[in-house]
Amino acid sequence: MTKKQDRISIDLKGLRDSIEAGRADPGWKQLSFAGKVRTLILLGLETLAKNQLDQSQSVTISQIVTNEWDTILESDLDLSLMRLKAIRSGGKPSEEEIIVLSTVLSRDAHELMDIKKKTFPCNGEKSNGHPEPAGRL
Repeated sequence: MTKKQDRISIDLKGLRDSIEAGRADPGWKQLSFAGKVRTLILLGLETLAKNQLDQSQSVTISQIVTNEWDTILESDLDLSLMRLKAIRSGGKPSEEEIIVLSTVLSRDAHELMDIKKKTFPCNGEKSNGHPEPAGRL
């Protein structure tokens, strides 16, 4: 049986500037380039695990917004506080709002759209049996 290698060569052509500018905190500047790449990989794996957990637990958009409330409020996004509160309370987000949230939360927009479809099926009823609100809140 062969031992798996923990070290590999990766072509990062064209990515160095993005990786170097990946975060604004002072500790980032102190990390070696390899440390930055490793950190980004770990963050990506953490995000994947979180997304898979969300999918397996049938999470709703409302729960995601509630769980990520501080991150959302700290970001510079194009959604009013009133709309965010409505979504957090179970209101149906528009496709544009889903895209904004996916960007702010570094989540896959298709995944959030799928969660929205499960929460707000096309037949006018939410998955919990309550009628879907008409129009945007």
